[in-house]
Amino acid sequence: MMLKRYVSTTATQRGIISRLTTPITESLKPTNKFDPNAPIPKLIRPIGLPQPPNANLRKYRHGNSFMDMFDVERTSDRVRELSHELNQAGVHEMFNFRMSKGKLLKSPESFWRSEKALYFPHLVGKRLLDGKKVTMEESMRGKITIVKMFANKVGQQLVDQYTLKVSEEKEKEVQVINVDWIENKLKSLLFGWIYSTRLRKLVSNSDEQAKYFVCERSQWPFTIREQLKVSNVFTGYLFLVDPSLKIRWFACGGADEDELKTFHKCVRGLQRELEKEHK
Repeated sequence: MMLKRYVSTTATQRGIISRLTTPITESLKPTNKFDPNAPIPKLIRPIGLPQPPNANLRKYRHGNSFMDMFDVERTSDRVRELSHELNQAGVHEMFNFRMSKGKLLKSPESFWRSEKALYFPHLVGKRLLDGKKVTMEESMRGKITIVKMFANKVGQQLVDQYTLKVSEEKEKEVQVINVDWIENKLKSLLFGWIYSTRLRKLVSNSDEQAKYFVCERSQWPFTIREQLKVSNVFTGYLFLVDPSLKIRWFACGGADEDELKTFHKCVRGLQRELEKEHK
């Protein structure tokens, strides 16, 4: 009798469980949030993290610690995060990609000022040339870097539209880096054998292989991917990063004529900034 009373669910406990589970169950209900008639939202505020990338940081935090389970506020925040992640996953992402043709956001009309810009997060990848693990900040620091990020061929083709006329030989202090997202563990395990061999055949130029990195997507938790507007795995993304590793401009999906002009204008603007610093 005492045992039954001890383990019984009280009204308070039921209320706590309901408060934690209701947002998740609601997020699982089918929704159709994309409005094809609505204008594509324009990105205005800088994206990134307030702290510079840290090579000593093993990984960004995922979820809550054991002690956080006893903190109602933090647990509630985690439930809201999981609810949002569930609502954005899989079918929803594919639907949004198809309806928008990968153009989920319009790029800013100019690059963000250095004092307002935020940092590109820490990220580790395997270099296609030799399979060596390197940090992205190690590869980008001191140069203007165009980072193209994608998880499939379609996403790559979309962001390649921006760099068709970019030549590292002609563009002073500018480099182009490809980040190939590995979105699941199976693909990550196969990379060292099958996937890397296939990629090297597709990317035959050794200079391009030296700037092609395969990175596990799980390094950036959902919260960071949301901050950087890169949650949808089906499209491609482009970051314009300055020598101090700050994100100065961003694009999602393919390039229209106006965005292409803006992109090249932003590259030239960062080149002028760098020339002034060297004087």
